[in-house]
Amino acid sequence: MRDLPIGARLYVAVVSVVGMGVLVWGAAHLESAEQWVTAATLSLLVVFAHVLNSPLRRGVAVSQGINISVGMPVSVASIMLLGPAGAPFVSASMAISGRIPWFKRIFNGGMGAIQALLGALVYQAVGGQNALAPGFTFDVRSTLLPILLATLVMEKSFHKEHTWLHPIIR
Repeated sequence: MRDLPIGARLYVAVVSVVGMGVLVWGAAHLESAEQWVTAATLSLLVVFAHVLNSPLRRGVAVSQGINISVGMPVSVASIMLLGPAGAPFVSASMAISGRIPWFKRIFNGGMGAIQALLGALVYQAVGGQNALAPGFTFDVRSTLLPILLATLVMEKSFHKEHTWLHPIIR
């Protein structure tokens, strides 16, 4: 971290602190034991997806420089299942896996929490329904379109090509 310019260090610190704030806010707003169990289960799935190599990560994909995250679908599902309070925990859990320096883990966890919160807020704002709610029905207008928009927000909000901190996010 000492090798980074002061502006980059400040950016890392701000993203990390805001991400931790999102997690604290989420912890205060998860309402039931069922939500905590769901968040913990999905978080474990994300960690395992990042730790264990999948067939998609070996062979041709790696040799051509293509990195496929199999944890992203779990993070997207957490938006539908947990909303803005729980989805950040699932996305931030990716910081547990990997062999990277501590500040990159904290930064990546904070970034994941912020992305999930933004995605979940967009999902709800455009009419997305909680998939755990009684009477939930899957349809294009109230589920598919909102989750597509939320996924775009998660993917593009802090995409590494859009930031000057490319070495940090890797």
